[in-house]
Order: sequence, then C-alpha cells, then structure tokens
Amino acid sequence: MTIISTEQTESAQGTDPSELLIKEAREASRRRRLGWLTLFIIVALVALLIVALNVGRSKPTQQIGSGNKNPKGSSLAILPCSATAVSISNGPYVGGAQEEDAHSLTITNTGSNACLMSGFPRLVVYGPTGRIIRFSLVHHATGGYAMTSKPPKPFSLAPHKSAYVFFAQTACMVGTETTMSKVALILPKALNPSKALTLLNPIAHCIGQSASYANPIAISPIEPTVRATEDYHS
Repeated sequence: MTIISTEQTESAQGTDPSELLIKEAREASRRRRLGWLTLFIIVALVALLIVALNVGRSKPTQQIGSGNKNPKGSSLAILPCSATAVSISNGPYVGGAQEEDAHSLTITNTGSNACLMSGFPRLVVYGPTGRIIRFSLVHHATGGYAMTSKPPKPFSLAPHKSAYVFFAQTACMVGTETTMSKVALILPKALNPSKALTLLNPIAHCIGQSASYANPIAISPIEPTVRATEDYHS
C-alpha cells in the first residue's frame, strides 16, 4: 500500500492559497486604479465642455476708439476731429461792438464718422507774403463783444454737421497796421492747421501805441451753435 504525503497532495492540486490571495489583491488594486483613472478622465472632459460653452456664449470685448457714439456716458470713445476731416468757411455773420472787429467761422465735418470737439482752437494768421503773423490768443472778451465765459464742453460732431467759433479784436486806432485775410484753424488736440481760407473782413496787426490793446485776439471755444459762442444767448 502506497502512502501519499500532504505536501504532494497540495502540489498536485495547484498553487498555494496565499499566492491566490496576493493575486486577487493585486487584481482588485488594478481595478480600483482603472476606476479612478476613468473617473478623472470623465471629470476633465466635462470641465472642458463647460469652458468651451462659456467661451462660445461670451461677447467680444469692445475696443476703445472703435465706435461712433457720443462720448458722454458711452463705453466707446470717438477720435478728436482732425484738419483733414473738416472744412472751414466764413460765417454766419456776427457784428462786433464799437471799435471792434468780429468774425465767426463754420467748421463742418466732411468725414464719414462722428468726431470729438473739445476745447479752444488756435488761430493761424498769414501775412501778405504767406508768413505767419503772431498774435496773442486769449479766451475772454477784449472789447465790448460778450464772448462766452463758460468753460468748453466736449460734444460729438456728426458727419455733415457744423460747429462754430467766434473771434474778435479791438480795432487799431493809432499806429501803422498791416491787414491780413488768410487764416486757418488748428483744432483742439490736433497738430496741423486746416486749409486756409479768406476772411470776409481782414484782421489788423497794429504797431506803436495801438499794439498793446489791439493785437490780442479773443477766441471762443468751438461750440455746436453760433449762440453758444456768445454770452448774450448762452
């Protein structure tokens, strides 16, 4: 009769039970890792989808300076009026006070977009030879004409609409004078003068005793109406 030992029986039946337990534990750990990885991928995909939907629904940011709206209370700013976007012409007529020469100019927006008017222009006066004659420019009345004393307010000048500026000086009473009719305007925040025009009435440049009171030229801010350049109606 043959006797078979316990070790031989376990060897014949297969792997040791402890090894099976280790394998099962490793398999369970691998399944857990796969489960967590799958969950992470799903969460990441959902987050990317939410971001893509939000970006698609958001409106593009509006750029400053790209619009054509009134600057008051608007998120868009418009560009200052330039010399190339306007035309300068005489009128309408304004009468100066006694011993005072007065002028008004019409500024028309010839461009296709609105532009910003804000402040006082500079007056350029050309002598008979084309040389610029220097005048002191002041922002208050120098004679009897009541130029507006209100500070300038910015406004939008629409295409083909006009704005106005008034200027005046005390007439020369004593001393030699030179008269000039060619003038141009340098608009607020601009560098170059407008195209020159011929005034209906000339400007006088005095020397001698008249120079101190006659050569300063009072100039108003650019206004949307003629009356706004005067204190009588503003």
